[in-house]
Amino acid sequence: GIICKDCEEVVSLRPSTCTSAICHQCHTTRIERRETILEIFQTELNYGRDLKILLVEFYGPIKEAGLINNQQLTELFLNLEELVDVNENFIEQLNRVLNSSPLHNDKEVDCVNIGQLFQESIHMFKAFEKYCVKQSDAMDLLEKLETENDILRAFLQVTQAENTTVRRMSLKSFLMVPVQRVMKYPLLLNRLYKSTPQHHRDSIPLHESLVGLERILEEINAKIQGTNTLRLTRKRSELRRHSSSDKFELIKTALGHLNWSQEEIHDILVSSLLTTQPQDHFWTGKKVSNLKFSQIHAVLLTRGEPQPKSSITKKLLFTQQSPIQQAALVTLRCKGSRYQLVREPLFLDKCVITLNSELSENIFEVQDWNKETYLFKGEDDKETKRWVEHLKRLSRNLGVFWRRRNALPDINSNSKG
Repeated sequence: GIICKDCEEVVSLRPSTCTSAICHQCHTTRIERRETILEIFQTELNYGRDLKILLVEFYGPIKEAGLINNQQLTELFLNLEELVDVNENFIEQLNRVLNSSPLHNDKEVDCVNIGQLFQESIHMFKAFEKYCVKQSDAMDLLEKLETENDILRAFLQVTQAENTTVRRMSLKSFLMVPVQRVMKYPLLLNRLYKSTPQHHRDSIPLHESLVGLERILEEINAKIQGTNTLRLTRKRSELRRHSSSDKFELIKTALGHLNWSQEEIHDILVSSLLTTQPQDHFWTGKKVSNLKFSQIHAVLLTRGEPQPKSSITKKLLFTQQSPIQQAALVTLRCKGSRYQLVREPLFLDKCVITLNSELSENIFEVQDWNKETYLFKGEDDKETKRWVEHLKRLSRNLGVFWRRRNALPDINSNSKG
């Protein structure tokens, strides 16, 4: 047999352009590594393109026309020019790393070291920090200016509708781009780390860069929470198992399965829960210890009238009182580097929520119209009760909504919970 170059297992020889044999599984992993490296490069180019659109199509014309004063201009666009410079420099370094490989025809870019590059470029996240900490204030200012400044509002509307360069995106959308980008880096690095062999010289730098990035994001979040502005995460104690990039990807995945748009979302709650599905409806008479729970990622989303002036990151608080039309509980599990549905989304207008307080530990039951029953519990009683509070409130409110709109029976009206 032949020893696989990556996993060092004995395998059959596979025809390959490589000088050493690799097994089929490692070959697939190499392809994923290559695709992730190219995605890092391409998305960085796309991010830089959007920064320049923001600079050229919005910042420049607004400044030249004097639509707002210099102080407002600075508070709205923050350190945009610094971010552009940082992006251009990082793209230059990415190009250098990709082109410095001794194997220019190496389709699997095996000799490229992205982890080391991130270690060398860690200072660029200071620019992101400056932007993220004040970004919520910038959004509030934009909302105020659009309300009070008729000329600015007209310019933004015409630009969005007629300037093909901006792809019908609003200024608000472009201002969110740096926040979205900084949350994407750990996700991409984590995927690259998982597809990099342990003995690869970039494996340790990738892991160190990933840990460093998560720490930086936590520091940014701490400063954001300290200024009582935009929050990239919920309270650390409530979401201690999810990084900023994790939450962003979970929400994005959930929205994809629901076919809901970001503008329709009013509130978001993301957390880890334990879940099981009992085999019969007499589970309450049995010992809880006999039930086998597994950990999943739970995303609770509410849907209402489109809100073009509200971003996802400002909906992670569950404090808004807007009319809700739909609410859904989406359960996800991580498979490889992606999130997959555990079961079909549970729509709360078709569910009964019950908390059994007689048990030694708090477990809540979600029963849908199909009589399927699912049990959930949080990491502690406080977390469980928090979920029950939101789920019950939403299911009751939605019962009223659907009874009024669609003449459907309110199954919650006869529920003790």
